[in-house]
Amino acid sequence: KGKLADLVVLDRNPLENIRNSESIAMVMLNGRLYEARTLNEIGDRPRQPRLQQMLNDATAAEARGDLLTPPGDSAYDKLSVARSMAPGDARVQAASMRLLPAAKRCFETELRANRLSRASACLDAWQVLEGPSAIHADAQRRLAQRWIAVGYERLGAGELQAANSALTAARTLDPGASGLAEFANRVRAASAARQ
Repeated sequence: KGKLADLVVLDRNPLENIRNSESIAMVMLNGRLYEARTLNEIGDRPRQPRLQQMLNDATAAEARGDLLTPPGDSAYDKLSVARSMAPGDARVQAASMRLLPAAKRCFETELRANRLSRASACLDAWQVLEGPSAIHADAQRRLAQRWIAVGYERLGAGELQAANSALTAARTLDPGASGLAEFANRVRAASAARQ
């Protein structure tokens, strides 16, 4: 509102309702097309330098060892932005393949250390970078089993809320995990006994 433009592209037909003339999707000024909401330029010209900057930032974060943290400034976050800008770009694909082993190592390291929330984040990054695979599905099953084991520990310590959280995490990862139904029954029984 209140801006000059050579051309506006609307989301809805103003001939059907005059108020539709306010549904501006894009604006053109001096031959350059912009997204109306953000005023980000649309097209390859501005994206290529930004894409390269995201890839450079991802490489720098990877060199610092910042695969998943800090949020918004990690190698994974920078690469995710690059992937959303140009998913088929060869440089983006190469960066994804370069980060994939780090995501897998991150998962294994965090799983061994029993840092399951962090292992889940590493697993998510792994899946995005590689896509679904049998190896990834096996990793999900292993993580679900670990959540069930931790859930039993928490249940044994009388920490019902933590046991419920572990149950939810395991169920999300692998709804058919071995022992999940039995663990769910134990959590339900403990909840009923507390009431």
